[in-house]
Amino acid sequence: MKIGKNLINLRNKNNFTQQEVADYLNIERKTYVNWEADNAPIKSTYIPMLAKFFKVEINDLFCDKSDRIVIKQRIIENCDESINGIVILLTDKDAVNELVKVLSERFGKK
Repeated sequence: MKIGKNLINLRNKNNFTQQEVADYLNIERKTYVNWEADNAPIKSTYIPMLAKFFKVEINDLFCDKSDRIVIKQRIIENCDESINGIVILLTDKDAVNELVKVLSERFGKK
């Protein structure tokens, strides 16, 4: 994944404007807009500053978390009347929100 999409998600999640991010980095808004659009590379000196601004790890700027949750349906007939189940361990609010999104997309809202 390119970093632009993650920058947009982080900025929107934290309710920041592009100008606020640009001001923090002491760059022109146009430069930041180009980063979000993946139209220009980000100089390495700004990567730690972005992570600090959004309060995330540097790796979080680059990883695609959308593939962390995979749902597969498997039906097993239990002859012994046992119950099938699922255990989901969610470690943070972002993981919960991502699970809700995936379930909504997969199964629709009712």
